[in-house]
Amino acid sequence: MILLIAIPTQGEIATPTVKSLISLTQWLRKEGITFGFETYEFSDIVFSRNQLMSLFLTRKDFTHMLCLDADMVFAPSVIQRMINFKEDFVATAYPQKHLRWGRIRRLIEDEAKRPEEERASMGEILARVWVYNHQLAPFGGGKWIPRRRNGFLTVPATGTGMMLLSRAVPERMVETGAAVPKPRMTHIPLHKGLDYHDFFTHRTAPDGGMMYGEDQSFCMRWVEDCGGDIWLDSESVVRHVGRKSFDGYYAHKVSDDFPEIEDLD
Repeated sequence: MILLIAIPTQGEIATPTVKSLISLTQWLRKEGITFGFETYEFSDIVFSRNQLMSLFLTRKDFTHMLCLDADMVFAPSVIQRMINFKEDFVATAYPQKHLRWGRIRRLIEDEAKRPEEERASMGEILARVWVYNHQLAPFGGGKWIPRRRNGFLTVPATGTGMMLLSRAVPERMVETGAAVPKPRMTHIPLHKGLDYHDFFTHRTAPDGGMMYGEDQSFCMRWVEDCGGDIWLDSESVVRHVGRKSFDGYYAHKVSDDFPEIEDLD
């Protein structure tokens, strides 16, 4: 494995994220994994993500790309789990940065009715409160029944704040036409020399009534256009930082979101 670590930013990386990166690079060196590091600063996240993905596509020496947002906090073991899972598209569940106070109250009240020795910890309660940054239903609507293996679930789309991609992902998107070439972009000095393609431009729902986020649109290209799977780690603790920290452990909430799961273990 030769790994490209890529972080789109608007000029800042959170201090806890820097600490995570230092720990990660120390672990990679210890494991003998060669890596490179790239950032791209731009106000438009679609441009930033397209730049980094096109760089990965162009640099054939990299076998994998670790996409991280500038506000993710994690232990090297999180990345180790993603690497060891050995699928083309692997991500980790992480919480959005907002609280749902009504749900917190309901869950605490429900736990108070249980015998004390059976009550969940506050950490478990909070893990069930968060909205996690992945999609629960297919793009066309209906019910999604994920497959599960070793704590990883298949999902229709995920946030791109923490995902590990093999080279097969952008290359298949190019081969199928899911990622459209933009050759004139290479006339701009910042993009010179890149095999530039559009992986992240917003897509719209078939009825035209809804526009998907850039991360959803990327996932839609992989799942719908390429027939690929997205595997989401539900059992790693990842922190999404802002003015407050939000620790997520999705395994506590899986059964709330997916009452039916096809277990592969």
